[in-house]
Amino acid sequence: MVGTGQTGWMQGAKYSIILDSIINDFVSGEIENAVHEAWINEKPEVIVIEGQGSLMNPAYPGGFEILAAGRPDIVVIQHAPARKEYDGFPGYPLHPLDEQIKAIELLSGKKVVAVAINHEDMSEEELSPAIEKIELETFLPAVDVLIEGPVRLVDALIQYLPNQHKHHSE
Repeated sequence: MVGTGQTGWMQGAKYSIILDSIINDFVSGEIENAVHEAWINEKPEVIVIEGQGSLMNPAYPGGFEILAAGRPDIVVIQHAPARKEYDGFPGYPLHPLDEQIKAIELLSGKKVVAVAINHEDMSEEELSPAIEKIELETFLPAVDVLIEGPVRLVDALIQYLPNQHKHHSE
């Protein structure tokens, strides 16, 4: 795991940077360095790079540097269906999910393969219909791992692993 913000660092991600504390000229190099160090030292089958704000966020477009320097093979986007505006920026409505997915795929040249759901400000009754709607609109699996657990998300991602014949339960 490569952490890219204060939360990942505070939670003890061994390979982490704090994007907003780095002069922008050095952000890409620090992301590359963290990914390279994790690869060299751990020899993992998978490296997960923590995301940051939306590419269209009016103040925190940290996701662009992660896509450019982290060079992910695939992307999982997080979406909060009840959120209408960018966090902390009243009057700046969120771009529709399909536009955000298109922007990520255009800039990275990689596919968004799943949607991780953030259920903030949603009741249990609202969650399932919202997930179904997202899956119908995006043709992607949408999973709230805090409610459902990680199995459906892992199942959606497993096909992209180098040794894809393994199943998550092995």
